Amino acid sequence: MYLLFVSIFFLFVSCYISYLYTRFCYDNPLFAAHHVACMAGILSTLETTSPGAIAGVHGMLVLEFGSFFFNLWSVDTLMCYFPTHFRCWPRCQFFSMLYYVMLTISNIIAGYFLYHSVRSSFKENYVVYGWWACISGVILLYLRQIEVNKSMKGINKKPYYPVVETEQKKQ
Repeated sequence: MYLLFVSIFFLFVSCYISYLYTRFCYDNPLFAAHHVACMAGILSTLETTSPGAIAGVHGMLVLEFGSFFFNLWSVDTLMCYFPTHFRCWPRCQFFSMLYYVMLTISNIIAGYFLYHSVRSSFKENYVVYGWWACISGVILLYLRQIEVNKSMKGINKKPYYPVVETEQKKQ
């Protein structure tokens, strides 16, 4: 049974690392650093016996929930460009506002879980995991919120889609 669990675990980790690697082409070093930190955080959280790992996993789940809204925001330009294909897609700044609000809320909730993860780890003398979670978690939450704030100010633009530019040139 243990061997089956380990095999499934390494299959999951391999698939997740491959998935994250494909996202590195975003051409943003902070985005790449974010995913490297995510890989290290996931591996360390799943491998520890710290009581803080449970809160850590919940925090990761909330962070991924927030990332869903980043993905909606990212494809918004492309979806709006093809109105005949995606008739129900909102034509306003709906997904931008949703991204700003929901990613901020997910960061706050993840901070709550991070606090409980670190507190539980230190309480049970899992000092190394406690410090790792504290340092990496705070940095990750800070950088995520900085990126949201830059997007709100217009500094960070939505991802570039060559297909949209190609279609605009044809017209």
